[in-house]
Amino acid sequence: MKELWSNLCFYGRCVKVVCREWWRKVFAVGVLACACGCVNIYTRCPTTDPQITRCYQSTGTATALALVCSFPQMMSDNPGDGGFRWENCFTIPFLGLPCAVDAACEAVVDTVCLPCDWWLSEARERKEKQ
Repeated sequence: MKELWSNLCFYGRCVKVVCREWWRKVFAVGVLACACGCVNIYTRCPTTDPQITRCYQSTGTATALALVCSFPQMMSDNPGDGGFRWENCFTIPFLGLPCAVDAACEAVVDTVCLPCDWWLSEARERKEKQ
């Protein structure tokens, strides 16, 4: 009987460790999911001004944001040579890449919401023409 109890305790500890690791992974995925798709959340929120007017609208906005974060000299009135600058060694990995990863997540969310966006953009386009 003592052996049986010992085995049960061993399996209980194993399950406890596995569940603890599983919940840590679920928590990490949840935090990551909250950080991704922020342009979609802003665009789709009913209390904000932007509206869905075309398919993959949020993906285009997030991609443009990633490009501007990587190369901020694009926003200057006098960009000079307009090429690569030494400052971009810092802006690309620390600003551009996280925004590019978010743009990929925006594409996934936009793909999931494509039927709704398609219908909304067509309805708003027809409404504008009238």
